Amino acid sequence: MKLLEILLNMQKGNIDTEHGICSNISKAKLTIAEWEAADLLADKCFESWPQFTGSTAFPVPSTKPHRSPSQQYIDCQLAGTHWEGEQGRLRHSLLTHMIKELSNEVT
Repeated sequence: MKLLEILLNMQKGNIDTEHGICSNISKAKLTIAEWEAADLLADKCFESWPQFTGSTAFPVPSTKPHRSPSQQYIDCQLAGTHWEGEQGRLRHSLLTHMIKELSNEVT
């Protein structure tokens, strides 16, 4: 499964830290069909993650008062801090969750 391979590589540290999970997935060499399948699977994983925001576009919750998940994503984008601090912990949690969910589908 292509998405699981990508996520496992990310978990091993092959992450572009200037981007979140979806942008890292999109950097992989995927066909249109593979990307569409990966997108659907990712959304399914996001929706089953306990901290899910309700938005598949911005699944990681904001950790700052008065900032929406999309605003905090942009803050992290500008500062290059997607994978640092509390936001980093949440992204790693989501990444681990996705790997677990997809591993369960494979077996």
